[in-house]
Amino acid sequence: MQEVMQHPDLQDLRRLLLLTSDAHSLYGKFGFSEIGNAWRFMEILRPDAYKRS
Repeated sequence: MQEVMQHPDLQDLRRLLLLTSDAHSLYGKFGFSEIGNAWRFMEILRPDAYKRS
């Protein structure tokens, strides 16, 4: 994660997003926090998308 955070191509980005189900404390060490405006985000989830023939 340290390498990712220091990558030159990412230094001028306004926002970095990631999803995790269990590593909040790990990513918190690198400055990530819970999304303040989570209501803005929407998704379409297709869990079987890669199982189709």
